[in-house]
Amino acid sequence: DQDSSGGGSKKRKITNFFKPVPVAPLPPPPRSPAKVTGGACGGDPCPSSGGVMCDGGPLDARATEPEVVFGVKNGNGFGICQSVDIQDLPAPSPAPSAALESQGQVSEARWASSLNVGYYAKIPVSEIDKATLQRLLENPWVPPPSYDFPFSVRQSNGKERRCYVGHQHLQKYNWLAFSDMDKGLYCRYCPFFVVGRSGGRGRASLGYLVTKPLTKFSKLFGAKEDLESQAACDYHTAAVLDAKEFLRSRGRTDVSSQLDTYHSRLVKENRERLMCSVENVVFLGRQGLALRGHRESTVNSCQTDMNRGNFLELMTFRKECGDIRVAQHLETAGKRNLYQSKVIQNDIIQGCGEEIVATIMERISTTKYYSILFDETPDINHLSQLSLSVRYSHFDETMKKHVVREDFLRFVDARQVLEEMQVREYDDARDPDGVEDEDDDGVDAETEDIEQSLTGVNLGKVVVQCMLRIGLNPNYCVGIGADGCSVNTSENVGAIQEIQKTAVNAVRAPCQNHILNLSISKASVVPAVKKAVHKHRPRDHRRLVKTFHRCLPKLCETRWVERHEAVQVFHDGFSEVTAALHSICKWKDTDSSGKANTLITVIHQPEFIVTLVCLRDVLPSTVSLSRFLQKEVIDMEQASNAVQDTISVLEEKRRNSEEMFGVLFQEAKDLAKEHDIDLQNLPRSAGRGRNPTADAESFYRQTV
Repeated sequence: DQDSSGGGSKKRKITNFFKPVPVAPLPPPPRSPAKVTGGACGGDPCPSSGGVMCDGGPLDARATEPEVVFGVKNGNGFGICQSVDIQDLPAPSPAPSAALESQGQVSEARWASSLNVGYYAKIPVSEIDKATLQRLLENPWVPPPSYDFPFSVRQSNGKERRCYVGHQHLQKYNWLAFSDMDKGLYCRYCPFFVVGRSGGRGRASLGYLVTKPLTKFSKLFGAKEDLESQAACDYHTAAVLDAKEFLRSRGRTDVSSQLDTYHSRLVKENRERLMCSVENVVFLGRQGLALRGHRESTVNSCQTDMNRGNFLELMTFRKECGDIRVAQHLETAGKRNLYQSKVIQNDIIQGCGEEIVATIMERISTTKYYSILFDETPDINHLSQLSLSVRYSHFDETMKKHVVREDFLRFVDARQVLEEMQVREYDDARDPDGVEDEDDDGVDAETEDIEQSLTGVNLGKVVVQCMLRIGLNPNYCVGIGADGCSVNTSENVGAIQEIQKTAVNAVRAPCQNHILNLSISKASVVPAVKKAVHKHRPRDHRRLVKTFHRCLPKLCETRWVERHEAVQVFHDGFSEVTAALHSICKWKDTDSSGKANTLITVIHQPEFIVTLVCLRDVLPSTVSLSRFLQKEVIDMEQASNAVQDTISVLEEKRRNSEEMFGVLFQEAKDLAKEHDIDLQNLPRSAGRGRNPTADAESFYRQTV
């Protein structure tokens, strides 16, 4: 997000995050006998991190694959959870659906962007722009090949028979369209070109296939049945002719544009000018580069040495490299028509984000089932940033198989969304009829005093609100991934528990790699390990780089893979580190020489030497498992086997602790001998010793 200030980074306050609009609630997921196994994880917010993985196809009522695996994860690993049976999942309660309909929380953006005929059939034709109507007539939403069509039930000889609608009906009648929103059939042309929405005998009001969906499929084919009768109606024939004439007229230039050729040329030029800025934003976004600069108000970068930022400098670079379109734009456009301001940049960024989310939602609508990943953390400006990601199964056309995808959706200001929800609840409670006072200027001192406590319940409500605004159906959410903190996992007031009230089919699956890291971190409470790992790192690296030819990696508090690398590098370069510290001790700078002398004393302690050798031996047993659990696509059986193998290795080390530690102690003695360190000198204790032993090896085996 770009900011008008010239200096440091500052995020613009998030407002009006997708205004909710009322639509009918989505239907619950179909019952399926398929077995589901899943998992979830949680961790730091990351832009790549929910979903269903099907071996044979999407999970529906007529699935042919008996085994379906779902899981969620983030950059830290993959989660494994218990197995459940789809047919045993509780049916969505009517309360959430009623709440969705009454509060208008489900976004209409999904139906509008997918060109759903049922959505636009309820809107007056005068409110639909011509471009949208053209796309709706030419390319309406068509169910994918794996779509689970609805059915109607009719009685025949005392038995119930299911009557299905399918692709064969849409292929036979090219004027027919199916609405996923209404689960019924519409005529593609009549809802928009029948004058007054009336026709037939006596100009009666029209119903099925025009203003209402046809949801009874028992009488579709036949000379006197529903579809043939519709095709033979005069108003239908007239509507088809009017639609074809409309499409032909759209292929020609409008009369007003023909009379004003300058206007047509200006529209085309402005679109081309805007594309120059759009291409820059897309390029920088793909490369992960910031857009803004120190002073973007400078007209020409050639007139100053000041860096105006990647966006403007890239535009100038394209001009200098011979991009005729960009050069013409910069030379001929007025100062107010450059489309380079921070407002334009932010609008383009927002538009790109909406396009990406729309693409993700289109993929999810095919598979239906998904898992949600979320995490909340304050940023540098102390804003509560809530990251939302989704994990789902997607059929890759290139690979010709289903693959598991993790896609980041967006960052949300959690407190801003919570404030909007609380203000709306306050207004509804104060004015239940929904009638606004004409004298009300919209400012209420009482609403400003509403406490915005981001508790587990409130965080769960914010996540549900964001899911609904994006267009995710909570009934199809099958997994929830989040951190294992009490705010999320509390059984009474946790965020996950609150989400499950709406997403009744979702289960929580903890991240196994996250648990592994926490377990190893918890094990570092051993005093010797804690001293060796969490402290003692030289601040001045100049002499170290000259001697060791590299810097010591910083110890990461949460990622154990990086911590293993840091311990390994320190162990391998112990002699070089010692030589560098001895060199720093000779400096005249008392601060640096004093700290270097202290560090030498610490790392030459026998306890430190033994602990360092033990860490270098134990960490390789867990680092391979950590890397394995961080894969995006992982099989549960392989993950379980990897965990069991790691446990077996550690148990074997513990069973043969005396023999294993004897080898490590000998290695520590060799390392200590190189630096004239005597490991036989045991530390003195003023009180009673916790580990009374006769020799140094036994003492360190029990202590470390």
